[in-house]
Amino acid sequence: MAREAKHPIDREMRWNFGDSRSTPLSLDEFFAQKEADGVEFFAGKEPWLVGLHKLNWQTFFRVCTQEMDDLSQKALKLVIEYCLEVLEEVEETIRGKASLARLEAALNIQYAEQFENKVFQYYWALRHPVVKDAITKALANRFPARAGSRLLQDRSVFRESAASARFKSMFERH
Repeated sequence: MAREAKHPIDREMRWNFGDSRSTPLSLDEFFAQKEADGVEFFAGKEPWLVGLHKLNWQTFFRVCTQEMDDLSQKALKLVIEYCLEVLEEVEETIRGKASLARLEAALNIQYAEQFENKVFQYYWALRHPVVKDAITKALANRFPARAGSRLLQDRSVFRESAASARFKSMFERH
């Protein structure tokens, strides 16, 4: 089956968003749990999502803005699925058995502070607490030995990086 032809449900079944490996949770169940915990998702109109069923490196910033404060469940699901796709693509470059440490090293090799870089976009998305929680749980369940890895943490590069400043200036121009 071609890489692009994978259905999101195939990816979802491969990843567990539960609190442990013994309590598997789908992405939809993860969102239901977040709602039950009192997390509120953006409920307004989202014209930027019209016709968008899957993110790619070209459409990523259409959804993930500088603030990332207006993301609905639908948008967050797209972002999380995109992040998982990035992780899977990077994992395919690893020779031998994948581990969290090897995945982290492969991500670092592919990282470049450029908007079109998928790994840059992955770390950008991790700034959102729901995305970070979902990815953290998915990775911790898949690679339980080193759940405290730097891979699960925000990159400080986004605090006041040159790319972040350029991105902010794009929105200020109107």
